[in-house]
Amino acid sequence: MEETQAKYHHLIPQTYMSAWANQLGTLNIEFLDKSRTIVPRNKEKIAGITDYYSIQVGMPICAQSDTDRFFSVLSDYCVGIDGNIITDTMEMNRHFYDFDNWRITRKDGTLVSKKSLRREIEKIKIKDIETNWSVKYENKWDSVVNDIEKNILNTTAKSVPIFHK
Repeated sequence: MEETQAKYHHLIPQTYMSAWANQLGTLNIEFLDKSRTIVPRNKEKIAGITDYYSIQVGMPICAQSDTDRFFSVLSDYCVGIDGNIITDTMEMNRHFYDFDNWRITRKDGTLVSKKSLRREIEKIKIKDIETNWSVKYENKWDSVVNDIEKNILNTTAKSVPIFHK
């Protein structure tokens, strides 16, 4: 799946907040730390955490394709972990917590600075969960509800054909 801009993951789906929002998607919010102060906020920018559902390097949930993507920046280097040369990206992922102790060298054996490599690896986020949720439910929910209402309210039959399955 190609890289997406989805990074702010809503803990309360925007579709649920829509019932209280105006036509522009703005809600009046009272934050707990500012009692009795009501502020307008767009539903796209509240009730979420950046990269909450993203799969990141070092997570046990990673698939081989995820770890291959994370560690692709190391493909031209030799990676040593606990005195062993490691080429399996799943193994690298299992030991990522100890990255500072890895020995990374060029093919000629010279040591490589790991700071920028670590930054490149950690920059990669797999956002499939948020992207799929956003596409299938959160941002298209109004059209799904409209289709349901149209099919139910406009039928003269005793049943409605299957759709949006």
